[in-house]
Amino acid sequence: EVHYYYIGKERRKATLHQLGKPDPIHDFIVKLQKTGRPEDRELCKQLYPKMTTYALIIDRANEDAGWMLWSFNRNVYDRLLSFFTNEEIGDFTHQKDGYDLTVTLKPSGRVWQGKQTLDVVVDAARKPSVLTKDQAKEKKWLENMPQTSDIVTYPTYEELKELLERWMSPSEESTERAGSQVDSLDKVVADLAVTARAPAE
Repeated sequence: EVHYYYIGKERRKATLHQLGKPDPIHDFIVKLQKTGRPEDRELCKQLYPKMTTYALIIDRANEDAGWMLWSFNRNVYDRLLSFFTNEEIGDFTHQKDGYDLTVTLKPSGRVWQGKQTLDVVVDAARKPSVLTKDQAKEKKWLENMPQTSDIVTYPTYEELKELLERWMSPSEESTERAGSQVDSLDKVVADLAVTARAPAE
């Protein structure tokens, strides 16, 4: 599970907070939450990170390719978790008694940026099956499992701070931020801290 910020026109950036490290965007969100102002709550919604999950899979239609990486969203993640709690399925990842998964793409009826979007529908097979009957192949797979964590690149604290300041800057060609524009992240965090400490009238 990896949480990413999607801010402005930038590509997604992995959060540092999920590593237990200082994270300027997370700190800013916390400050906004403490003000109690509706406009700050709306701003938080634009800043909240979103989760992406990665899993190693074997494609039954192309087993010779070995491990492949599957990236999916929260909806698919929740669907897979539901299999674990289903008494008829349980641990579908078990190499001896697990279940294959069928992934189907269906038109969602929704349009985003002028394109038809698709829903991902995941179902478990009706009967369990082994990972593979080829013991040599199984040994090779299990001894050469890549680490999904290796695919994630984390930004530095300064990179996240600069990203947030650019997004909040009044020099942006288009207004991407709700609420008042500010000169710097340090200034707005200081202002929010004062607001959060101020007694209610």
